[in-house]
Amino acid sequence: MKAIDTLTNAVGLYAVTPDGELGVLREGNRFVAEPAFIQAFGPQIRQLLKTYLKNPDGSNVRLGLVFHSLEELPWRSDTLVMEEHVLREVYPVGGPATQELTAFQKKNRIKSLYRGIELLIEYRHERLADAPVYCPLLFDRDTLLADYSAYRGFKGDARVPVVELVNLMAMLPLGRRNTSALLAIMQEMHNYVVRKDMRRDDFLSLRQDEYVGSKGDAATVEYFDVDKRHERQQMFPAGSLGARLAAAEQAQRSERFDQVEQWLERPHRPVDAELLRGFVQFRNLDAAVLTALAARALVHTAPRGVRLLDVGMTDSWNMYLLEGTVSLQAEDGGALLVAGGTDKAASPISFLKPRKYAVSSVTPVSFLWMHDALLQAVAGAPDIGTRSDSTRNPFRS
Repeated sequence: MKAIDTLTNAVGLYAVTPDGELGVLREGNRFVAEPAFIQAFGPQIRQLLKTYLKNPDGSNVRLGLVFHSLEELPWRSDTLVMEEHVLREVYPVGGPATQELTAFQKKNRIKSLYRGIELLIEYRHERLADAPVYCPLLFDRDTLLADYSAYRGFKGDARVPVVELVNLMAMLPLGRRNTSALLAIMQEMHNYVVRKDMRRDDFLSLRQDEYVGSKGDAATVEYFDVDKRHERQQMFPAGSLGARLAAAEQAQRSERFDQVEQWLERPHRPVDAELLRGFVQFRNLDAAVLTALAARALVHTAPRGVRLLDVGMTDSWNMYLLEGTVSLQAEDGGALLVAGGTDKAASPISFLKPRKYAVSSVTPVSFLWMHDALLQAVAGAPDIGTRSDSTRNPFRS
């Protein structure tokens, strides 16, 4: 598997060889065959390869291309570029399937290898929440990036070896997508790739240089789209603001909501400080304090048609809409659309707690998700973000 050797690291991912063996990649990208999985999926793997090799560019078997880019990208690990049909599935937008990809889709087409694999193995159809859609397997056909017409826009990468990503699910009917063997593969990949426990602990500032996985294998964090803000010089080395910010970061790490956190951009992208001036709560902040807040306010992006907040949530977080449109739906059926950049979006979305409105994305959206403790730290006021004044217009809060 020559191209595998060019990757920085693919530990924990599963691969299929040209002769139909299925196995996992261990340290040094060493392929280790898994006899139990070969026995369980032998016929499907042979059919997968037969179908794919007959017309690699004309089927939906291929999920994307994996390679070590020569371009300087935000992540230090390898790159995954998703196929267009996968991108349209995972990041749906309105309109015909033949229309040009939107800017939102194009931005999300390229990801670090591990972040992309995480996205694929966790993706589900809304009506089949228990059935995985993608089981990504690495496959080496000894090709270069120049061999793929759709990927010739990567400057300087034409001669880079490529490993393809194919979908085992393409040959599995729905009835076999919850078998013990398949779930075992998915769980193994999940153990190595997702590692949500580490991602939560290091949400705002990375403290560890390495960790030990569930199987005792040491793995460095360079394989993740880690937040590098901890490497920057601290703006407030000491004093009350510095202490409040440190306490706020600890509070944010202690409370997570996967329903929203899953849309956190990877690699992390702090918001521009001037954009925060558009929100009522931040208009009077000192410039230095505003900059400190912006460095800790991470941008989230979500496709249209997803539920972001539910009625009755009693969390300590606040959603600030940057771009796109969301729908606020009350229990009695009342609804309102709020668009980013408008007066209605100048306050947090569905601000009152417990939340009175369900919030869903009507278009692709970007937003900030900030904890009460962070707002309190920069404002120096203990009550910010905790108001329960029922006389306020709920659609403006």
